[in-house]
Order: sequence, then C-alpha cells, then structure tokens
Amino acid sequence: MHHVSKHPDRVKVLYSPNEAATMDDRGYYSVELGWTDLERATRFTEAEAHRFEQNRLPQSLGQDRHWIDNPQSEPATPSAQA
Repeated sequence: MHHVSKHPDRVKVLYSPNEAATMDDRGYYSVELGWTDLERATRFTEAEAHRFEQNRLPQSLGQDRHWIDNPQSEPATPSAQA
C-alpha cells in the first residue's frame, strides 16, 4: 500500500469531472477514502504527485482524472490566537 507523507505544503489534488458528475460532487481523490469531496481529498506535493503517478493513478469514469494545482477551497485550519 502506498502511503503519502503528511506535509503541510501539499498543493495538488487529483480530480475527475466524471466522478464528480455521477457521485454528488465527490470527484476528488483520497488515498484513504477513494473518490470524495475536496475537503477530504489528499493533498500532494509535486514530488508526491509524481511518485503517485508512477505507482498507477486510480481508475475514474472515462479515465478523465487529472491534477489540479492549488485547489480553491482548502480545509479549515486553526488560526493562531494572539
């Protein structure tokens, strides 16, 4: 099983328009959950994405999955209180 290290600088997500269209907008990929929403999608660094591609990308309807750089909606992170 391929494990992705947990780094805060993940900037890519894997997306499938066909999966999103047929699975209630769950077109983003999570190594733990499969196709899911953006908030639960695995974030990859450029190097992690390259290694993941070499190990084989997941199947998607029409094989339309592709990488999205810097997704618009990031998961909520706690902000530092002063």
